[in-house]
Amino acid sequence: MNQVVIQGPNGPKIKGTRVTIYDVYYYWTQGTPQLKIAEILSLTPEEVVAVITYIENHREDVHGVHVQIEGRFARGHPPETQAILDAIQAKYQALWAERKQAYPVEEDKDEGDSGGHKHPGSLESAVQLWSAAV
Repeated sequence: MNQVVIQGPNGPKIKGTRVTIYDVYYYWTQGTPQLKIAEILSLTPEEVVAVITYIENHREDVHGVHVQIEGRFARGHPPETQAILDAIQAKYQALWAERKQAYPVEEDKDEGDSGGHKHPGSLESAVQLWSAAV
């Protein structure tokens, strides 16, 4: 291996990062320019060139593992894992629906990042709570 590519617990990766050579390989096979790959993966252009050199020297092995990775993605989650994820999504969709109902957006009002919501921690809410307590 070269100085940039090291053996990690999940296969070859870029030294000092969590980025694997398969991350670079994916973008490279999609025709993504090297500078864009560097930007997307927070790598230096030199690291991308070193990884591509490694890939070219180990093309069959890298492609074989890449095909296995893509196959796992295509299969999706096992049913028991998907059921857990679906339950979590349903729970949070219900919570967000409740929150949207409790704090509706006022159409003609622009209050910055609040989106027009009356946030329970806002100064106005605190004054109202204080006034009610006094």
